[in-house]
Amino acid sequence: MQYGGAGDGMKETQKKQLQKPQKQKQGKKKEKSDRYRKTFTIRDVVAHVHSDRLEQRIQKMSSGATRGSKEWLAAYPLALNRLVEQLRPDERTEAEEMADEWTQIGPPTALKAA
Repeated sequence: MQYGGAGDGMKETQKKQLQKPQKQKQGKKKEKSDRYRKTFTIRDVVAHVHSDRLEQRIQKMSSGATRGSKEWLAAYPLALNRLVEQLRPDERTEAEEMADEWTQIGPPTALKAA
C-alpha cells in the first residue's frame, strides 16, 4: 500500500501537519506573576535596615552635600558598596536571609510605602 496518492483518504492539510516538525518545549516557563516580582538583594536589605549608617557614610564621602544633589547621588553607590563589604559575618548572614525572605513573601510595609 502506498501513501500519498489520491485515494489514500488523507486531506492535504493533514499531510502538511504530519510533515511539520513538532516544537519541543524549552524548559519550564515562569509564571507571569514571577516574571514581574522583584528579587531582593543584600544591597536592598542593607540600604533599608542600615539606612542611618549609610547616610553617615554618604555625608562623609560627599563632604556634607545635601540629599539628592549630584555629589550625594554620586557617593550613594560607593557608600552602599563599602557598607556591604564591611558588614560583620553575622550581619551579612542576617541580611542575606532577609533578602531571601523579602523575595519570597515581600518586603516590610515601611519599604513598600517608600
